[in-house]
Amino acid sequence: MTEQLKKVRELMSEYADPLPEELDGKMQLIADLGFNSLTLFEMVNDAEERFSVRFEDDELMSIVTVDDFLDMLKKKNVSI
Repeated sequence: MTEQLKKVRELMSEYADPLPEELDGKMQLIADLGFNSLTLFEMVNDAEERFSVRFEDDELMSIVTVDDFLDMLKKKNVSI
């Protein structure tokens, strides 16, 4: 597991209960991890504070999987 995935797993573990031991980048936040729109919104707000980044509404709509979230952080040049 990469360091980035570990940090994202740590963040997601606060919002998904239970978070699978093996977090796979292809896992969908809603279908596989049990997030709902409110949980996703709260997690993104937390990520914005932790990583000093801002997400636009249209960007949020494209976050479906764990990899999507990681890619979004990379696009924002967030170093985790």
